[in-house]
Amino acid sequence: MTDNSKENADSEDSRKWIRQAQSGDLVAFEKIVRAEQDRVRAYLAVRLSRSWEAEDLAQEVFIIAFGKLNEFDPSRRVGPWLIGIAHNLLRNHLRKFRAEPIGGSEELQLALDAYHERSEPEQDRAPVIVALGECLEALPSSSRKLVTARYVNGESIKELRKETGRGHSSLTMQLHRIRTALMTCVERKLNPSS
Repeated sequence: MTDNSKENADSEDSRKWIRQAQSGDLVAFEKIVRAEQDRVRAYLAVRLSRSWEAEDLAQEVFIIAFGKLNEFDPSRRVGPWLIGIAHNLLRNHLRKFRAEPIGGSEELQLALDAYHERSEPEQDRAPVIVALGECLEALPSSSRKLVTARYVNGESIKELRKETGRGHSSLTMQLHRIRTALMTCVERKLNPSS
């Protein structure tokens, strides 16, 4: 059997199982999981340094897929749909647990997150968050947009390169300078006598 005919047979099986699962057949959904779990795990494993994270996210992919079964069009291929779910989970996971906080300071990272949540009124905010807001506002517009795209929206350097047309080194250096400037500005505002 050629690769294309095998893929078509797999796709037909998956389509049949999806229709059965949409009708409430849990055994059919289990067949989908068995057929697709290696692909989903591999997609996540090469993008995460800890295998247990890939396993946890892979399980979550299938939980989400099960919850959204009735939204899925069975005429489409199941694999790309599941990889799309995996991609979104991975992106959210990396944004939530990014390894390198802004400026190398965990406190500044937490302050940025809190500043952008804006969950409490201005007068109830911690001084570091107020200072960060003032420092962000003082940045040139292009730098503020770059910080928002990278650290709030979680865009990758690759995505930013496409958007800006700039090179990797140029972007990472500018982000480093912005983080340093923000840290210095916040420290000055919090300790004006230093």
